[in-house]
Amino acid sequence: MTFYQLVQPAVRALQGAADADPPILLRATCESRLRKQPGRLEFQRGVLSRLPSGAYRVRSSGHQGAATLLSMSDANCFIILPLEQGDVEPGTEVEVQPFAGLF
Repeated sequence: MTFYQLVQPAVRALQGAADADPPILLRATCESRLRKQPGRLEFQRGVLSRLPSGAYRVRSSGHQGAATLLSMSDANCFIILPLEQGDVEPGTEVEVQPFAGLF
């Protein structure tokens, strides 16, 4: 997460890349309960899918520990939880950033 949110944009800027396109951000209904303490911005790994209606849904990809690679390999997006956000209950709308274009 740190590389994709902070390092990669900095490296592009140092290379003199023109203003990069802003990241793709979508709204999705969360199907998982997410634990989060207010007071910091978090990017949790998630699995994003699209319903036939065109609406998006997302679920946690599993344990979010930094050393847990399985949840990273299953994930296809970051679930962005803002600074003031607390725990997320199923059915709550959240913002997600698909990995498409990040890698």
